[in-house]
Amino acid sequence: MRRPRTLRMRLTLGIAGLVLVVLAVVGLLVYYSTERRLAASLNGSLRTATAQAMAGTNVENGRLKLGPGLDEGVDAGDARVPGLSIAVFTPTGAAIKQTSPSRALAPNAATLAAARRGETVSEVRSDPKTGVRVRVLTTPLKEDVKTLAVFSVALSEEPMLTALAQLRWTLMVLLPLAAATAALLGYLLTGRMLRPLGRITTTAAEVSSHDLSRRLGVPHGDDEVGRLAATFDAMLERLDDSFRRERQFVADASHELRTPLTALQAIVSVTRERPRSTADYERALDDVDAETARLRTLVEGLLELARGDAAGLSVSEPVDLGGLVEDVCASLDVLAQPKELRLICDMADGLRVLGDADALVRLFVNLVDNAIKYTDEGGVAVKGVQAEGAVRVTVSDSGPGVSPERLTHLFDRFYRGDPSRSAGGTGLGLAIARQIAEAHGGSIAITSVVGQGTTCEVALPAAPQA
Repeated sequence: MRRPRTLRMRLTLGIAGLVLVVLAVVGLLVYYSTERRLAASLNGSLRTATAQAMAGTNVENGRLKLGPGLDEGVDAGDARVPGLSIAVFTPTGAAIKQTSPSRALAPNAATLAAARRGETVSEVRSDPKTGVRVRVLTTPLKEDVKTLAVFSVALSEEPMLTALAQLRWTLMVLLPLAAATAALLGYLLTGRMLRPLGRITTTAAEVSSHDLSRRLGVPHGDDEVGRLAATFDAMLERLDDSFRRERQFVADASHELRTPLTALQAIVSVTRERPRSTADYERALDDVDAETARLRTLVEGLLELARGDAAGLSVSEPVDLGGLVEDVCASLDVLAQPKELRLICDMADGLRVLGDADALVRLFVNLVDNAIKYTDEGGVAVKGVQAEGAVRVTVSDSGPGVSPERLTHLFDRFYRGDPSRSAGGTGLGLAIARQIAEAHGGSIAITSVVGQGTTCEVALPAAPQA
């Protein structure tokens, strides 16, 4: 048997099967509990009828005198107990009185033997003449240790069997009908519930890398389908944003790579136009070297960003961040001296983080180098403290500052804060710095006041104390 292909059909069949199994179990419980209840009622009627028949029976002058309950008779025609038959036998099995000619009342040898021992026997027999099933209760009447008579009281089981047969037919009809109804309702309900999934499938089929603007338009409810729709829309939003940034990145990278390549091609072409002096060739080689260095710096920045996007943080070990930043400041002081800038480094003791020391060096080299590059007078101050479980390092300069409209773009790739780009650079330094900070579980933020300077703060989780 082939498995249904659609989730809707599988859910429908599952609901119908589950309902059928549950109702079948309930039906069996109802059937057998009804059977036990009817059998108990039948046995109770037999015991009551036996007690009434035996009431007042005794021996007078050596003869058995039946009680008034039997003499007055509760025979098969009694409207109070339909199908009731009573017979009285001697201990040897001879009939004394019988309200019905049914031979089903006559006790067999085993039953008589049990009665003589004082035992009551309940058994089911079939009337040899009519084939009707009856339940017979055989009870001895004893005086002291002597058995005076044996009472056999019988009730037909036909009413009970008829009721059980009707119950069986009712269950056999209702169970499949209930399962079919459950299947129909389940089919309609699952169709309504799974309709958003169909819309998700259609939208997903229409989405491509060229058009990620499609959205489901499904109300975001609190159920599983609503949360799935919300998650799917959020995923499309992230993909759209990611693809948009990647397209912008590729376009910017192409433009930035084209500039030094074009310059190199122009230098070579102009130099080869005619024979030149040694000094001209040397100047051309100097220009080629400068453009090559610029191209190398740009390619290394791109590779750094690509590695960070693909691998994230590859090393995690305790790092003395205070000593690391002091070394960075000492190595970059040679850039501040020609501009007569003061480079101050004030790092508190015991600043330790978990991370990659080489990556952290690149992070703070970019920040301090940027501060020196865009500051013409005054100085650059680097300060590190630990507070609230984080190590916070600020790099402040006394440069011209950044306007609010450009401040939000400083971490964009290939963006340069100086619109004239006279300060040089690739526009990747801050993007790389943010990537490294986030890879370490930290953050980076920039505040600036035009005419007063810029402050960049890096917050990194502090390493647990040993």
